[in-house]
Amino acid sequence: MISYLSLLRGINVGGQKKIKMAELRTVYEGLGFRQVQSYIQSGNLVFTSQHSIAELEDQIRKAIFNHWGFEVSVMVRQSEQWLNYQAANPFTGADVDTKRLFLTLLSETPKPELVEKLNTFEFPNEYFQVIGDAIYLHCPNGYGRTKLDNNFFERQLGLSATTRNWRTVGKLAELLTATTP
Repeated sequence: MISYLSLLRGINVGGQKKIKMAELRTVYEGLGFRQVQSYIQSGNLVFTSQHSIAELEDQIRKAIFNHWGFEVSVMVRQSEQWLNYQAANPFTGADVDTKRLFLTLLSETPKPELVEKLNTFEFPNEYFQVIGDAIYLHCPNGYGRTKLDNNFFERQLGLSATTRNWRTVGKLAELLTATTP
């Protein structure tokens, strides 16, 4: 068994695509996943399984559609990958307020030429760095005011994106570490 984390994009936001976490945990257990735990209401679930990431993403996407009748972008990462994201954070130091730090995951690693083009964008007092299939954001004015949101990155890179604040990144790392077989 391998410890995994699934991240759902755009559920329980603004009254759209409502999914209760208890019900979602039951759906995951019905797929044969073990040690299923959720964290907050935005579709973060930790679980163990023997399947590959591609199989898990497909199973989860289909199960959500069959159960709730709508499509949701699903990203699954292994425990080790998540801990590597946490360790690779380029925005460290006393001048970085972790309440203003975010991790955006992409559905895959973007094409280098698109990252190069993305790096030409400049936004006052907003900073980002692409590392593999992750984008680290430091938004001193808050994520609610940034132009560097999921929609921006999806348009620029042609990939699905989902973002979590740094506190959630840390909490999910704790849950993954606790469920590692």
